[in-house]
Amino acid sequence: MDFYSLMPSIALLVNALLMYYIIIQKQNSPINKNYIFYSLNLLFLILIELVTLNLGAESLEIWFRIASIFWLSIGFWFLNFAYAFTSKKRDWKFFIMNFITLLSVIVSLFTNQVIKGVRYSASGPDEVIGNLFYPLVIISIAIPLVIGLYLIMQHGMITKNNSQRRAANLIFMGGIFSLLIAILAYLILPSVFNIKSPFRFAESMSVIHSFFIFLAIHDQRIFSLKLEDISSNLFSSMVDGVIVLNESKEIIHINDTAKEIFNLENDNDRNPLLSRILEEAYSINENRREEKEYQINGENKFILITRSTINSNEHKIGDMFFFKDITSRKETEKKLIESETKYRNIVEKHPHGIIETDLDGMITIVNQAYADLYEFNMEEMIGKKAWEIHTDEEFIKKILDFLVISKDGTLEPTTQIAPRKTKSGKIIEIQIDWIYKRDSNGKATGHLTVVTDVTEKRKNERRLIQQKTMLAQAEELAHLGSWEYNIKTNMLHWSEELYKIFGVSEMVHTPSLDALEKILHPDYRDRILKNLKNFIAKGETLSQYEKIVRPDGEIRHLQTNAIKRKDENGEVTKIIGATLDVTDLRKMEYELLLSQKQLRALTEKLQLTREDERKFLAREIHDEFGQLLTALKMDVDLMIDELENNNPKTELMILNLQAIESLIIKAIASVQNIATMLRPDVLDHLDFVSALEWQLKEFEDRFKIKTSIKKEVIEYNFDDKTRLGLFRIFQEGLTNVARHSNATEVKVDLIINNSIFEMKIIDNGIGISQDSLDSLKSIGLIGMRERIILLDGEIDIKNHEAGGVELHLKMPIHKDSYESNISG
Repeated sequence: MDFYSLMPSIALLVNALLMYYIIIQKQNSPINKNYIFYSLNLLFLILIELVTLNLGAESLEIWFRIASIFWLSIGFWFLNFAYAFTSKKRDWKFFIMNFITLLSVIVSLFTNQVIKGVRYSASGPDEVIGNLFYPLVIISIAIPLVIGLYLIMQHGMITKNNSQRRAANLIFMGGIFSLLIAILAYLILPSVFNIKSPFRFAESMSVIHSFFIFLAIHDQRIFSLKLEDISSNLFSSMVDGVIVLNESKEIIHINDTAKEIFNLENDNDRNPLLSRILEEAYSINENRREEKEYQINGENKFILITRSTINSNEHKIGDMFFFKDITSRKETEKKLIESETKYRNIVEKHPHGIIETDLDGMITIVNQAYADLYEFNMEEMIGKKAWEIHTDEEFIKKILDFLVISKDGTLEPTTQIAPRKTKSGKIIEIQIDWIYKRDSNGKATGHLTVVTDVTEKRKNERRLIQQKTMLAQAEELAHLGSWEYNIKTNMLHWSEELYKIFGVSEMVHTPSLDALEKILHPDYRDRILKNLKNFIAKGETLSQYEKIVRPDGEIRHLQTNAIKRKDENGEVTKIIGATLDVTDLRKMEYELLLSQKQLRALTEKLQLTREDERKFLAREIHDEFGQLLTALKMDVDLMIDELENNNPKTELMILNLQAIESLIIKAIASVQNIATMLRPDVLDHLDFVSALEWQLKEFEDRFKIKTSIKKEVIEYNFDDKTRLGLFRIFQEGLTNVARHSNATEVKVDLIINNSIFEMKIIDNGIGISQDSLDSLKSIGLIGMRERIILLDGEIDIKNHEAGGVELHLKMPIHKDSYESNISG
């Protein structure tokens, strides 16, 4: 075995022994595991180097490429160890170096840019390096090694753990030594001493770095059970202060927390206060805790002290004292007590009933207001279950059900209003608001409930709702809508009835001046808006007529009145108004005026008719009776002359008497015609239905228009006034058909419907216009309306759906006014 094979063999053996020592300690720490990874990589590299010494030339290049996997990875595995040693989380630099190392290995395995071939020298076969050999050595080995050394050096500078600081120094020195070996092997030996085969020497000597790392790990004494090691490594980073003393009561270790608590500068700084504290600490029983108050640097501190004995092989080797600064906790407890006191004071003085229970319903806190609400004494409530103090069975059942469903702490708190029974049996209405009581971990531990007596409030609410309902009903009955305009916010509010008046939906339209402007009639819009603006600016009251157009096109007439409201400073803040729908009133006014005009026209027509009738009667009397009476006078004079001359001629007398008889008959007929025109005698001789049938027959014979009548009863026993009024309306209806309809057929229906007499006259003529219905010249129609009003009935004249005109008369009657024999 020559020198070149001896060096790798020794390096292999040393590296294997170091790794074996770490493994048999069975300490599963990240530092140990990552050191083993680093050593394994180095172990495989040296092993492959030994294998290549005895291989033939044909397979050497392949083995050299395989070896490049491990020597190109040395820097990465060291960087991985450095992250574990410093407890640093892997960051982007680590993953970039991981990628670069993997890429370098791929380039070495599959190209000739790193290893081009094999050559032989005095040390044996060696690689022929390619163009990327040195660049990859720098980026894959040197850079990760430098980053790892920097992390370890930085950790050694900032750590407060002395053993870790010493270990970091050892690793850093080993790394520097490895860098020097690399510079010697790859730069100085080839350039100065012309030694072209330095690789095996460098790879073998790199095990020295692994040895330094081992010393660093061992220096932390992870595998030692000495008191100093245990105290240094276990307690250096503890949150609590720790002071370790040996059997001689000498301080072995003081961690940084203890130094901070007692204001110590180093491990050997044992001031009189610390000595007194330790003497008092020895009086504490083992594994017991005691709170002590000390004045340290002029500040009172509360220290929780725990003493524990350190034994080894059943032999006491020292004592450990744990010191916890609980000053902030004591202050918190003090504040908590103060807060608890304030909480109880608030609960006791709160005007609403408050009760606090655990999850099983046990009462822990209750205030006087709750007791007064249910008429209990405080003494009979504390320490009892919530349902035990009540007698209302329904309420008790609700409490028990609530405790069951809220036991797991997931029930969502809600507000409820319900009736409850007090101790004396009085029924009250209460509002219940509750939340969970939770500990610091958020776990439910009980319930906090606030109970408010809302009996009067609910009464007032119901009264307010009733008043609002009555107001809305009153507005609906009166067609009166109210509104309110806030000048400062420019907000307009409409009542429900006002939406109906405007013909818009509350769900769609938002009240505003713009919305009002859109529904105003174009002819009135400018005037209404001008009046409204003037009123807002300087008016005191507003009263104006308005005309609107609903979205469906219907026109409505309104009357609006409004007043202003001022705040306590005298500033006008809002306007309150009421809008009355006067469309029906306007229609009634119009109809009343129209009726008055029609009555005046009817009166005038009646006067003219009366004069015409007088003229007619005078003419008939003059022409008929005058002539008849004159003829009678002449015949009587002739008879007198004959008698005076005593020369009566019998035949001539007979002829004269016959002529007088004929004139008398004509006079009687003329008188009958005049009487019939003044009052139809058929009403005196026939029943009502027969009189209508006679008039209908007369109408058919005179005007040659086909007629028919349908009647549900045989006879109607109306009084003379009703019979005459209905007969005159029937006559006028037929007269209108004859004069205006151009009809060829007329149908008459006589109906009894729920004690209502109905008469329909339907023709098949040309119909009637609305202007004709409303015309003051339609005296016949006006007369019919006036006649039916006198009979407490109503009449409707309209165009029939099948053509022509339908006159529909309705009049209430008594059951004894007609016979119930239905006609066949």
